[in-house]
Amino acid sequence: MKRILFLAGALLCLVSCKSQEDTPFADAKWIGSSESVLYSDFLPQFTLSADIVFDEGSSRASVLFGANDPRLMDRNLNILDVENAKDESYVRIELDREAMCVNVYRTGYTPQDYEGKLFQSLAIPADSIPETVSEYRLVADVALSEIKLSVNGIALGQSNVGPLGHGGDYIAYPQMAEVGYAVEEGQSASFRNYQIRERRQPNALLFALDEVKHASGVKKLFDPDHGGMPMLRASFSLKDKAIRSATLYATARGIYRIHLNGSKLGKGEYAPGLSQYNKHHYYQSYDVAELLKSGDNQFFAELGEGWWSGDLTFGAGNRNYFGDQLALLACLDVEYEDGSRFRFVTDPETWEVSNDGPVVYASMFQGEVYDAGKSIQDASWRRAEEMSLEGHISSETFGSTAPRVDDYSDFQLVLQEDPDPAVFTVLQARSVSEVRPGVFVYDMGQNFAGIPSVSLKGLEKGRQVRFRYAEVLYPENGMLMLENIRGAMAQDIYIASGAETELFEPYFTQHGYRYMEISGLDEALPLEAVKGLVISSVQNFTAHYECSNPLVNRLWQNIQWSMLANFISIPTDCPQRNERMGWSGDLSVFARTATYLSDVNAFLRRHTQAIRDVQMPDGRMPDVAPIGGAFGGLLWGSAGITVPYECYRQYADTSILEMNYEAMHRYMDYIEEKYYDAQLGLLTQGNLFFGGLGDWLGPQNGRIDNTALWEAYYIFDLQIMKEAASVLGKTDDENLYDELLSERKEHWVRTYLDPLSAKFVASEYMRDKAGQLIDVQSSYVLPLAFGLIDDAELRAKMAANLADCVRSSSVSDNGINCPPYSLMTGFITTAWISKALSDNGYSDLAYRLLQQTSYPSWLYPVTQGATTIWERLDSYTIERGFGGNNSMNSFNHYSFGAVGQWLIAYSLGIDRDENAPGFKHFVLHPVPDPNRQMTYARGWYDSREGRIESSWEYQSDGSVKYSFVIPEGCTATLKLSGRPDEELSAGKYVR
Repeated sequence: MKRILFLAGALLCLVSCKSQEDTPFADAKWIGSSESVLYSDFLPQFTLSADIVFDEGSSRASVLFGANDPRLMDRNLNILDVENAKDESYVRIELDREAMCVNVYRTGYTPQDYEGKLFQSLAIPADSIPETVSEYRLVADVALSEIKLSVNGIALGQSNVGPLGHGGDYIAYPQMAEVGYAVEEGQSASFRNYQIRERRQPNALLFALDEVKHASGVKKLFDPDHGGMPMLRASFSLKDKAIRSATLYATARGIYRIHLNGSKLGKGEYAPGLSQYNKHHYYQSYDVAELLKSGDNQFFAELGEGWWSGDLTFGAGNRNYFGDQLALLACLDVEYEDGSRFRFVTDPETWEVSNDGPVVYASMFQGEVYDAGKSIQDASWRRAEEMSLEGHISSETFGSTAPRVDDYSDFQLVLQEDPDPAVFTVLQARSVSEVRPGVFVYDMGQNFAGIPSVSLKGLEKGRQVRFRYAEVLYPENGMLMLENIRGAMAQDIYIASGAETELFEPYFTQHGYRYMEISGLDEALPLEAVKGLVISSVQNFTAHYECSNPLVNRLWQNIQWSMLANFISIPTDCPQRNERMGWSGDLSVFARTATYLSDVNAFLRRHTQAIRDVQMPDGRMPDVAPIGGAFGGLLWGSAGITVPYECYRQYADTSILEMNYEAMHRYMDYIEEKYYDAQLGLLTQGNLFFGGLGDWLGPQNGRIDNTALWEAYYIFDLQIMKEAASVLGKTDDENLYDELLSERKEHWVRTYLDPLSAKFVASEYMRDKAGQLIDVQSSYVLPLAFGLIDDAELRAKMAANLADCVRSSSVSDNGINCPPYSLMTGFITTAWISKALSDNGYSDLAYRLLQQTSYPSWLYPVTQGATTIWERLDSYTIERGFGGNNSMNSFNHYSFGAVGQWLIAYSLGIDRDENAPGFKHFVLHPVPDPNRQMTYARGWYDSREGRIESSWEYQSDGSVKYSFVIPEGCTATLKLSGRPDEELSAGKYVR
């Protein structure tokens, strides 16, 4: 079925794409420190190895780790009901050469644990190790509560020691914490080559013990922590001459903050942001002319892990994904008024580095440890080092469908065009509760992503204050619910300097939270001392909606807040747990709403570059970008087509189509070649992991024939490709896509619709259900929203079937009875159900769905106090609590917020003209609530052409008053029900 489409014309680059030699950094060097940094209480994945040599007559010896984890020494820091004294909690791995086994002991992790209680024993295969062997190499590969054990290279199996579960979906036990060894009385052994390394290639050394000889009757524990986050400084001198211009160009492997003469450069944070660094690594530019002075000047920079190293996804293998060492690259370019120039670049000859500053450790997932009492001693500074990638990057990938990150053959340093994430607003704590003695929980009143800003007074030097973060509380005791944060530690530690007043703002991490717990203080801080800095790449909103229903108004605000929290450098799924990934399916359904809420064109141009960077050579679009890999299939990969299209339609940006067209085309070829089952004649997506996702998290997701959803989205992709080819003047491509479009629409109707009832028919893909009618909301939404049904009578019947489903009570897959007007759709079809209803004359039902308050609905979370969009429609219910979904349960996920575009484009009627991109000319077709449950709605959209306003309100006589504002230079087609269309020019109108 593969069609060969011939491409014409050159593609545009995102910006001027250059290798380092052709950028301002031509003579600059990547500099930093080769000293490793370890904060073991925040490290849940590592490899411990040791060579054990038994003395004559001895057969048992152990290694220990996970000891004295602070969480297990304070009942307030765990949900396991344990509080151990020092040295009473650890994992012990014992090699028993006589019994030919490795024994696992877990002590102090649950109330049932005790020293000597065997947790698990793994046998060493008989005859696998000769009796003459005297030295045994024991390896424990620890990853998110899973321990893979081997002896002398022989894999023995896995021990899952996590008391709450194992893998990335659970709170991780153990952390590395303290480590050591033990040999019981009557036994004697030596330990050689005792090392702890990173799990991911190239397996950097984190900690090592000197050889221990003839240990007997001993248990020894060590704190392996060392180092601190790198700082860099340099001084330079300028001539006493007038400066015409001065620009600093900078970037980092990791994230950086840089100061010039004491002033931080830029308003943003987390520069250079996340990208597929081995393909496109962004750099920033700063106008520094006003900060320079004649004579001596000073640079000071700090580095954090960011997304380069540390933790990146829920997968244990993805720590240090892009590399294991941080580095800074910078160039100052000064032009004097006389035309002469001065350059100062990062170079070991002129810069110094130190690892002994106050930022002890900083991780996006785990948090920041800040020792304010650490003064930066001159003696700690040393010559900076040139940081090479060689030996510090990995060839391992995130699954078989992710590209290698050690391939720098297409590497480009690119000047960043989109804004850095920055402080959007500052929240003030609303209340505080002492939920247990000395444990203070602050309610910020709003779920958000960012960092705290906390003022502290009168603390003695060395006092440790711990901050933990959560989206929700356990209702029974008011403690933080952290199970849904999973493998992310998500806590900060501040060690006081002893100054009269101190301010803690951990800029090298990010948390998603509403509630902040503070412990380590004698009494609660006043509310005015506790603030939250909301950080986002979105810096202003371009749309507003309000109506007579306050719950809908809160829904609108929740959509905005979820966008703020999940547009941080990349569009993520969630901002709080150990994920925060660029899932394409989430973005695809939300993109139309996002383009209304803010001008995100530059932000999404950058992200579509990331999508292209991890597109596979065979054309497969990624389910996640950057990084690539994961699972999802066509409904997720289609973001590579839908996102550029939404930007083109909203902002009239033809170049975003041009820069993505080749990748879009290759993906369409891939779908035809790889996703079709020739025997069934269906789009089945082959052997994708999970089988390819469908209507994710829909209450009736289990009843849908996913092939129909995949085929419908493929047809939508074909529609986009036909239009894109037309816009770009690719006539041959346009004709071919038009032919394919007709074929697939006919195929969809023939395969999935009963011709008499227009009800959905299960395909052969459903096996024993093949031929059965599937009469649920999700089965009708996409074909109606995408215009798949050309036959007017058949389309009307199908729309009536959807209407009947909406009006009827339903039963969810897990047996919950749902009343009429319940939202029974998942991530994919929720985005389109309101449009499908309104486009087919059922706006009354669209409004009923919108304003339903029982589960499942958009407003049910609002009635439960939600301040952001939830991942699940039942993330929390009064009857079922968290529903057993404590671990995969984000309370800040914008996907179900895709209804936002319907509120603007249909309720207010500020809509794009399908024949003209952008809003130079647009359509006004407001739809008042036919049920009159909502009595007015008003709002605006700040298009690139100016502000468009629209409102409607029911009058006392039952009529509707409409008001509009059309900006200067624009025209609009007004479509009001029961009235002839009007063509309007700029001005204010009342109808």
